[in-house]
Amino acid sequence: MNILLCESRFMILANRIGAVSMAELTAWANEKVLSTDEPPSFVIDLALGEIPVSPQELDFIRNETSEVEISRLAQLILEILNRTADLNEFGLHCYQLALISRGRACELLHWASDEIHLCSEGIKSFSESEPLIRGAINEIAANSA
Repeated sequence: MNILLCESRFMILANRIGAVSMAELTAWANEKVLSTDEPPSFVIDLALGEIPVSPQELDFIRNETSEVEISRLAQLILEILNRTADLNEFGLHCYQLALISRGRACELLHWASDEIHLCSEGIKSFSESEPLIRGAINEIAANSA
């Protein structure tokens, strides 16, 4: 898969889990259109605010996310946690990422999402849970090999 196709798929997945807004996605695509002599149609679609499913590699329904993609997305949501203190937003990103993950990553993301919910409800202390949550997400992020 070429680099622009890989980057586009990552941005679409990041949008799918709520880590990249549609405005950010279209701005990214517009930048690619302007910096490319003949941008592919899928980049133009993204610049217009449409999520393409062609070429087939962009369709994350027919093509499950890879461990490397899940790892990169986990790194992205950790960066978001470092920038914001909004636990609910972070929990939503974890949950959305869990929905497109499988195996251990899926289990850890569901656990993290549940743990964050319990913290936001005041049932658990975020200061006590945060190291465990970060550890779980870091474990997923480390699986980029």
